[in-house]
Amino acid sequence: MADPVVLAKLQDLLKETDNKSELARRLGVSRPTLYGLLKELKEKGTAIVAKRDAAAAARVVDRQINIVDQLRNANDEAWKIVRELAKDDPSTKVRALAEIRQQLELQAKLIQMLYDANTIREFQEEVLAVIGEAAPDVRDKIIARLKERRAVRTALTVS
Repeated sequence: MADPVVLAKLQDLLKETDNKSELARRLGVSRPTLYGLLKELKEKGTAIVAKRDAAAAARVVDRQINIVDQLRNANDEAWKIVRELAKDDPSTKVRALAEIRQQLELQAKLIQMLYDANTIREFQEEVLAVIGEAAPDVRDKIIARLKERRAVRTALTVS
């Protein structure tokens, strides 16, 4: 049984090349060992993809949480500015409060997006788990198609 980290690395390398000699060299293994890894990857590939996708989702969630924290900090700073401006010119307070209201609306939208992303991730994990229990080959096909679509979207947005 191969190290899951090695299998994940192999899976990533397969996106760059399918040359077996190159793959073996980059992994630091012999070709026969590589073929064993490829076989194991094929058998266990969906579990690795699911774990990696869950980790990616967690990183997205962390980024969104950081955005919310940044908005809170910006909101605190805006209130400090409003208090200072109101001392000199009360009319600027109204404009500053309008800006703060817009920032709070943005913060609420981001929090909703975070909740939605978590809900979608949990739903996807549960659906794939149930499908995998009933028909592992169907789950594998679903994951493969999702990966293909993600690759196409990435290619289209980069160009």
